[in-house]
Amino acid sequence: MDILHGAGTAFDINTLMYNFLSVMAVNGETGQVREHMPGGQRFLLSQRAEAQAACVEFGASVSKETGQTWTGIVRVYHPDNPT
Repeated sequence: MDILHGAGTAFDINTLMYNFLSVMAVNGETGQVREHMPGGQRFLLSQRAEAQAACVEFGASVSKETGQTWTGIVRVYHPDNPT
């Protein structure tokens, strides 16, 4: 822990200032939403293409798993206000 700044790493400090992209899938029939963050992975706003590719893949995998149609989406969120 960095006693001077009260945080574990510089990354911890910087995450308070950034918005991130969250990969999700939505079921069009039920309205159910699933969020996907493998290993806590987050995407920066500059990584929209990577996040979009991940959401398409996630939607397809959830569709295969459930037998229902799920659509992958990308949502912007801030760690201090995730809703």
